[in-house]
Amino acid sequence: STTSWVFPDSPDKYDWDGTRIRQPPKRKKYSDKQREKKTISVGNHNPKFLVMTAAIGYDNITYFHSFIGTLRRVYDGDIRIFISEDTTPEIRSYLSEQGVILKELTNTEIQDEISFYLQTSTMTTTTTFGTEEEQQQQVSEAYWEAFNRYRFRFFQEACEHPTASYAYCLASDFRDTIFQANPFTTVPLNHDDDDDENIDLHLFEHSLKMNQWHFRRAAACGLYKEFANKLRYKPILNAGGILGTPEAFRALQNIMMQLEGCNDQVVLNAAYYGNLFDDNSLTIKSYSQGYGHVNNVAYGAVVKYGPGGEFLDRDGFISPVVHQYDFFSERSLWDPTQKVLMMGKFTIELYQVVRVCLLIFYFVILPMFLWIMYPY
Repeated sequence: STTSWVFPDSPDKYDWDGTRIRQPPKRKKYSDKQREKKTISVGNHNPKFLVMTAAIGYDNITYFHSFIGTLRRVYDGDIRIFISEDTTPEIRSYLSEQGVILKELTNTEIQDEISFYLQTSTMTTTTTFGTEEEQQQQVSEAYWEAFNRYRFRFFQEACEHPTASYAYCLASDFRDTIFQANPFTTVPLNHDDDDDENIDLHLFEHSLKMNQWHFRRAAACGLYKEFANKLRYKPILNAGGILGTPEAFRALQNIMMQLEGCNDQVVLNAAYYGNLFDDNSLTIKSYSQGYGHVNNVAYGAVVKYGPGGEFLDRDGFISPVVHQYDFFSERSLWDPTQKVLMMGKFTIELYQVVRVCLLIFYFVILPMFLWIMYPY
């Protein structure tokens, strides 16, 4: 008779005395399709999700193709967009075709709402300096900073919509964000944490530590003294991509109002590192750059690519949400007629090479040179 041998995936191992050694279970690595199907666990068999963004001031339909076009390839759930009355009929028609829910404000309403935030802002539209162009830039920045805080009211109201009962919502910047996979996919953190259950707020870091820009903004709105030591040497949390429950967005909006006059990203970092969320009993999880649902790929980020030029997380999986994707090249563009991301890869690769060369020079070549020249 013939014996059929089946070789085991993990051969048994034995100690010197013949005792069998228990093998640790292998961690399962999900393929792209498998990972897209494994959505966040919320204790609900049919949870509803929402992607929301503010597209005030954009009249170029290319931006809408980039954001909505890439999102609709991987996600068929609710999308809510904040627009103004100036939004063109062409854009409105496209959004209607894509099943996007619109929240429209008239220009008068926008001015009235933002005026409140301008009154408490550290950036002013009445006291400017420099050339006429520089003054116009300062006024523009003041309006945008005020609007960026105001949009969190829209995010809260959209996520807490009374007839929707959303489980999780993703608030994202509009112009510089694209989607490559379902944004509500469960993404392991550093290979050792693949359970997103009971996390109320997901925050995503840059690769940089807190810098002088944030400290200057904090000082301008009176937060430096209280939060500087808590922010120093901490990774920067980006406010352009936030995933959370309705309760989390309500708490975030309340803190935005509590710390009035501050930049929205400064408020987010002060709230997280200053433990301002503790009063809301929220469970919060922050992700290092290159891990998690949102990959912030600018400002010295570690960037990886797939065979088609798509952005990858550090673990080799496709990044579901890519924020600041256009930072590297003026030609960065998602072509809605193609299947892959078209971008200038050389720019990023050259940047990485230069950074490595500088590190080698400062920490290897220069010390050796000084040791040879001045041995004593």
